[in-house]
Order: sequence, then C-alpha cells, then structure tokens
Amino acid sequence: RHVAYFEYEKANRRKFNQYFKFSFVRNPWDRLVSTFFYLKRGGMVDMDKHWAEQNLAAFDDFESFVHNWVTKKNVWSWVHFVPQHQCICDDKLNVKMDFVGRMECIQSDFSHVAEKIDSPAQLVRTNVGSHDNYRDYYNAETKKIVADVYEKDIALFGYQFDSGR
Repeated sequence: RHVAYFEYEKANRRKFNQYFKFSFVRNPWDRLVSTFFYLKRGGMVDMDKHWAEQNLAAFDDFESFVHNWVTKKNVWSWVHFVPQHQCICDDKLNVKMDFVGRMECIQSDFSHVAEKIDSPAQLVRTNVGSHDNYRDYYNAETKKIVADVYEKDIALFGYQFDSGR
C-alpha cells in the first residue's frame, strides 16, 4: 500500500520518531511509463483494473495518454500517479524519511536499508514490466509535460530525464 508518512506519524508519534524511516523514489519519466503499462495490464488488484478500464481504455499508446490525460489535476486521481513527495514530505517539502533510496540503484540502496535495520532480507524482483526503456516513449513535448506535472519530485530528488535506468 502507498501510505503517506503522516499516517504512521499519526498512528504512533513515538515510534515514528524512534524508528528508521525509509522510502524509495523513481525517476518520474520512468515511473510514468511503468505505471501506464502496469495499469493497462490490469494492475495488481481489482480496483486498479477497474480504474484503468474507466480511465485508460481511450489511450492506445503512451504518447496520447500523456497529451490527453497527464495534468497536475489528473495525477491526483489515482494513487499510482500521485507525486512521490506527497508520501514522504511535509507541506513545506521537508523530507520526513531518514533515508530515501532510488529505484535506479535499488540493489545497493536496499542493502543499505537492510544493514541499517539489521535485516538479512534479500531483494526479490516481482512485477517486472515488459515495456521498452522509458526514454523510447518520449519526445520533447511529452518530456516537458511530465517535467511540468512532476516538477516538485524532479527538483526535490534531483532527477533529470536521463537519470534513470
């Protein structure tokens, strides 16, 4: 589940302050391609499938989706599109995590987290997409649309279009 930090803080402030908190972020351009194809395949639960049928069926390709659906307003309509900072930053855009890892270097960042919390956990790959590299889906105009919509994530986490896998 995608849960914002403040839900944990509200549930138990003492534990929230005491525990090691971490999250992972992803290059917004890469994330959007991945999310589009993930939901077009039906997502993971019935709610994803239903939402995709209602909202993505009209888009045969990624470019038309970006041109006709991706707006600052629309991305708030489904959890998989909400800007990442919303879950891990406060209203002043202060990161509330002790560590923010990146999908682009998930193995090393996951190892850091496992070491920090003294866990023998190993990273297991699941839900691997079958689409092409995200860069192949963009042109100058669609890159700009995504940059405008996800500008806070891009600035906060230091992303550039080519800073993905």
